[in-house]
Amino acid sequence: MDSLDNSKLLSGAEFALYDSADCTGDPVATATTGSDGTATIGRLVPGTYYLKETKAPEGYVIANDEPIEVVIEANEVTELEDAIQNHPNSASVTLTKYLDWNGKKTQIT
Repeated sequence: MDSLDNSKLLSGAEFALYDSADCTGDPVATATTGSDGTATIGRLVPGTYYLKETKAPEGYVIANDEPIEVVIEANEVTELEDAIQNHPNSASVTLTKYLDWNGKKTQIT
């Protein structure tokens, strides 16, 4: 979700689920959020996993690089709500306009 607007759910965020806290090696599963801003990973063996965002949606950056511990219980559905936010990728531009009068540039204010 957008860190500045919690009602804005984001598509295109990519996640990896690991079975070790250091999130190394091959992930157990991967998922990408759809147009509704959600992703589902199913058919997991009960245990403790670690969810890490691997790619932010276009126009955003990953807000928190730390993995989230997820405990999966037998015959239970585990939902993470409002747990993962992305910051809008922001930048600024300064534009200076010049007038070229017979080869002499003059800044216009």
